[in-house]
Amino acid sequence: MARSPASIAPPVHLALTFAAFFALAGAALLPLPVLTDTDSYYHLAVARLFADEGLVDQLDWARLSLLHDGFGDKEVLFHLLLMPFSGSGALGGHLALALGHALLSTLLVALGRRAVGAWGWTLPAIVYLGSIDFLGRAVRLRPEHGALLLILLAPWAVASGRARLVGVLAALYAWTHTAVHAFVGLCVLLALQRLLRDGAAREDSGPGGGPALATALFAVLGAGVGLLAHPHFPHNLLVWKVQSVDFFLFKDVLDVGTEIRPPTGRELLLGALPAWLAAAALVLARPDAGDGAPTRGTTSSATRRLADAYLFAFAVFGLLAVLMLRFVTFALPLGAVALAFALARRGGVGRRLRLGPLALPTALALALVLLPGVVRTVDFLGQLRAPVLESVADTDLAPGIDPETLGREHEWSLFGAAVPEGAAVAAEWGSTALYAYWAPQGRYLNVLDPVFMASVDRSAYAAQRRLFDGDEPDTAMVVAETLDSSHLALSSFHRAPRLLERLDADPRWRSVYRGWTRLEALRPAPAGTFVVDWTIAGRPYPLRAGPLGLLEAFVDGRRLEPQQRDARGCFVARHRQALSGPVELAASGPTAAWVDGAPIASFGIDSGAVLGRGLVVTLPATGSELTIRTCPDRQEVAGFFLRRLEVPSAGPTRPNDETG
Repeated sequence: MARSPASIAPPVHLALTFAAFFALAGAALLPLPVLTDTDSYYHLAVARLFADEGLVDQLDWARLSLLHDGFGDKEVLFHLLLMPFSGSGALGGHLALALGHALLSTLLVALGRRAVGAWGWTLPAIVYLGSIDFLGRAVRLRPEHGALLLILLAPWAVASGRARLVGVLAALYAWTHTAVHAFVGLCVLLALQRLLRDGAAREDSGPGGGPALATALFAVLGAGVGLLAHPHFPHNLLVWKVQSVDFFLFKDVLDVGTEIRPPTGRELLLGALPAWLAAAALVLARPDAGDGAPTRGTTSSATRRLADAYLFAFAVFGLLAVLMLRFVTFALPLGAVALAFALARRGGVGRRLRLGPLALPTALALALVLLPGVVRTVDFLGQLRAPVLESVADTDLAPGIDPETLGREHEWSLFGAAVPEGAAVAAEWGSTALYAYWAPQGRYLNVLDPVFMASVDRSAYAAQRRLFDGDEPDTAMVVAETLDSSHLALSSFHRAPRLLERLDADPRWRSVYRGWTRLEALRPAPAGTFVVDWTIAGRPYPLRAGPLGLLEAFVDGRRLEPQQRDARGCFVARHRQALSGPVELAASGPTAAWVDGAPIASFGIDSGAVLGRGLVVTLPATGSELTIRTCPDRQEVAGFFLRRLEVPSAGPTRPNDETG
């Protein structure tokens, strides 16, 4: 029997809605030259890895991370769905992102139409134009997009008594996002709210209905099934524990992003001002006589349950958003749906807006209050679409490539080609997300979150952070010994310029590739470049044996016994063999030097032991003993480089020079 037009209208309507929003999202995103946020490339890299090798249980990009052995991919479903889009960089990522936004917009419209009819079409506009903080996160290819869809469905499923559906959603969430506890907690609280409101545990409320307590039980069971059936079980449970518990214990000492901080009052009010004004416009609109809207007393019980559920969910995630900026991703869409059902509960939305003595069409009022959001959105997308114009000085690029107009993804591919197969590369966790896609043959330290490295090796994490903050004077030794790496990768626009200075002046580093991204390789300095044979408090300075000994350069007070340092941490080093000619003395903190008891140098500032910025002195040929006294700098590091300046060398390393 053929279906009536009415029975097929909703699916057709949803399909057309999805197609329209997909076209709109694609038009906004596809012109963008790169994916916003480096984590976006990590997710594409994992999806490509799954497509090529299956559900691997080891992540070689994170040698010193909890994710290395067992992996425990906390977003495995998201990565499986990304596999068809993983091979074409920003193009594939933006297509996947456009699909996600089309799904979200369609769901918002469907829920909005269920509440307030045609006014439901305003919900995507309120969400996307209402908050710059939401928009800034919405353009990132992250698993929050999938998690948001499930969280938007949760209040509807719980309020409708669809217990089994709640269980399915919880199982899917366990494969989609780390915070499965947040989803389960929300469902349990919604079920308890429904129980208290209805006054009975066994109220059937529609298709698939069931008692409120059964809904809560299915949420817990669904999440449990999802966690236990995870392809990386049981390592996924360890990853959940570290990111959901340990992260908050250690976040104050981790180099985490700004998204976990509380928003300022300005961000809450002005950042989302169009959304607040749009909500006010809809609230002030009154149902006119003849609108056909139900009165307060005739609102259905289902609508009242949905209004209560979405308002409660918005209150939960609104509070979380006040505590942590990242939750605006969930709070704003929930708030828009909660507003729609709250309006439905009071009788709907009228055609006119009452503003004192004025009467303006509600649609015009919404357009006016959302206009700043339109301007801000266009400006934001324009900034993301702007071509990269930074020049790259002294960079050897492929013939015919103009560094002034070189695309970022093309430059990253050139960097990726320069990374040797299997090279152990020291890199920051945030940048590794980028390298994992463009140089997957490399072996890095950590990816996705600093807590994954800090939870495995606190000392290595601390060393990595000192290194990339520019505070570590002996970069080569830390990379080779503590971080077990032969290469170092970073941006030419690094936030700590002192690190770039250290690399450029240290003869133990050789540039393999230097563009917007840099790749440096370790090599021993020419023999005799650094003076390292010292006596400190009657004992020889402890030199390393084997290959690490070839990298000795920095005389490091951290390697001395306590009795070799005074109460302030200062130490005195003596070199008894004759030295002459020009030398550079680069020390961490206040330092003085003597030859046979006669002072030759003294400085009382924290210089950071940066080679190339040290004090150059000429040692007399007649001297028989050189004495140096040095004290800690603000980083509590006492030590110095003493470099001979007349040692024969190959000269400065040319960028991308593979020799040396």
